[in-house]
This record gives sequence, structure tokens and C-alpha cells, in this order.
Amino acid sequence: MKREADMNGAETPSTDGSNGGRDASGRFTRANRFGRGNPHARTHAELREVLLAAATPARMKVVVEALIVKAESGDLVAVRELLDRLFGRPHLAIELEADVAQRREYSETERIEAARLARLLLTDGGAADAGEVPVEAEIGQGGT
Repeated sequence: MKREADMNGAETPSTDGSNGGRDASGRFTRANRFGRGNPHARTHAELREVLLAAATPARMKVVVEALIVKAESGDLVAVRELLDRLFGRPHLAIELEADVAQRREYSETERIEAARLARLLLTDGGAADAGEVPVEAEIGQGGT
């Protein structure tokens, strides 16, 4: 059976099995060998239930106290774990430092060209209107 294409050119899934084992909405059907899901999900769920049942508030208090004792004794791994759990992991920061000596003044021509390029990027492919003010007039003499 030939599949029909939608308005975007994408093929719509067929329901007669000729679409690679997918249903009408494109999801894998039960017969598709790739649509079985995670084979370990049931085991993980069972282990998670056992862990949550065993992790009573009293036991967790003992674990946290042991972690604090290790952190107080200077164990850096325990300190890091404790701080990560209390305050969350720190976000990576990008430091941008501009050396004043490396800065330079741009010439009038360079400023005009930069403004022209910015105008091209901000408009639809650079299609300029007929009544548009020239870039040089916007910048003015001495430019800012």
C-alpha cells in the first residue's frame, strides 16, 4: 500500500502494517520488536520500592549524621556531597574578561560596515525598503 504524504511532505503512518509496525499516531505497536520499552524498568521499579521501604526517616538521619561526621573530619568527598545535597550543584560559570589594553577604537568605516551587516541580519535577508534611511545617516558624524 502506498502511503500518503501530509502537507509538510512527511508520510502519514498506515494502519495495515506497511508502515514498519507503527500505529496511526506513529507509535510502535505491540508486534514491533523495537516497541517493547525498557527491559529493566520492572526490576528497577521493584528495587526502588524496596529501597524506599527500607529508608525510614530514622535510618536516613543516621546516614546523614555519618556524612556530617565524615565532612567535619576533613573528608572532601563527604563535604562536596553534603554541600551538593544542601545547596545543589554549582552552575558552571563562564568568565569573560576584557583587557582594557586589548580594546581598540573602530574607524567610522568599520562602524558603518558593522551597522550595515547588522541591518542585513535583522531584516529578511537584507531586502531594504525604498524609503529606508541610509545607514551612514543613522550613525551620524563621529558615530557612537
